[in-house]
Amino acid sequence: MSVLREIVLPEIGAGSHPIRVVQWLVDPRTEVLFGERLVEVAATGVLFVVSAPASGVLRSQAVGVDAIIGPGTVMGTIEADDEE
Repeated sequence: MSVLREIVLPEIGAGSHPIRVVQWLVDPRTEVLFGERLVEVAATGVLFVVSAPASGVLRSQAVGVDAIIGPGTVMGTIEADDEE
């Protein structure tokens, strides 16, 4: 059985500065491993990478390139094995 795990933007210390989605590094329906780089975001000229919270298949990208988001935003989902 599998479960959907949310990809959530963590607190990156940007304060009140906007955080912009720069690019997705993985396409939907692609297998990913725990800790794999999924998406790049930028704040105040600094690039940050959001990694996979679980191994599985990237099922959705809930935010697009150039979207302005904040900490706690659900960026997408991974269909993961429920044993993780």
